[in-house]
Amino acid sequence: MMTPVCAKHEETEPPEITTVRQFLAGIENHDLESQLSYLTPDAQADRLRNGKWIVSPIRDVLISGAKGGGVLSVADSSKSASEPIDEVESKTFDQIATVWTHYRFIVEGKVHHCGHTIYSLIKQDGRWVISSIVDEATSDCQ
Repeated sequence: MMTPVCAKHEETEPPEITTVRQFLAGIENHDLESQLSYLTPDAQADRLRNGKWIVSPIRDVLISGAKGGGVLSVADSSKSASEPIDEVESKTFDQIATVWTHYRFIVEGKVHHCGHTIYSLIKQDGRWVISSIVDEATSDCQ
C-alpha cells in the first residue's frame, strides 16, 4: 500500500523526510562526510540549470563544492548557507520512497536560488538512503 504524506517540520516526520533534512543539514553544518553518508555509492543527480540538464554523480557535485566549485564551497566555513524546505511531501512503498521538496538556497542570509527537488530513496540495511536527485532551480524567487 502506498502512503502519501505531507509534513511540516514541526510534526513528527516519516524517516525518509528526516533523511532528506539530515542530508541538507550538511550544507549548513559544512559537513561533507555527513552528506555523503546519506547517499548510495552510485547516487545520481539530474539538475536543470539555465535550461539544460546536467547529469552527474551526487558525490562529485558535493566534493566539487567542498573544493570551492559551485555556489558554495562546503569547506569554506566562513560562509553561512542553508537550504530550508518550504514544502515537503513523501510517498513510500515498502523499501522505496520519494520525497518532493520546494526549497530556497540561502547564502550569507540572501536567497541565491530556489526550486523543487525530487529525492528517490531506498531502504538499505534498515535505513533510508538517497539513490537519486532530480532538481530544477531558478534565480527568479518571489
